[in-house]
Amino acid sequence: MPTTRFNVNLAAGAANRQVLQGSLFEVIEQAGTLVIAAVADTAAGNLFLAEVLIGSETVMEESPVPLEPAAGQGPNLQDHILVREPVTPGDKVTLRVRNADVAARNARFLVSVP
Repeated sequence: MPTTRFNVNLAAGAANRQVLQGSLFEVIEQAGTLVIAAVADTAAGNLFLAEVLIGSETVMEESPVPLEPAAGQGPNLQDHILVREPVTPGDKVTLRVRNADVAARNARFLVSVP
């Protein structure tokens, strides 16, 4: 199962409207199950938000990304799953993130598709 990692660093109040832009994971090539796992830095007050769309369907509304269990650890596809959804060829996956904190923050995402 192909898996890739995306590290997202955002300034305070900044957003990234398509983390997957230009990657092989943006448009699904074969039917299967999409899995997205994520963790955000453990910094106090961290409020890193993510939203996932498949095609025009919102499969996860903007929600907080869980904090990593310890500095530099995670995510893994067993413990930090945000989304597990069936996908079909041609589906466009959109992963939007926003830093709602008052300081620059980092989050790490693992994306896996068959």
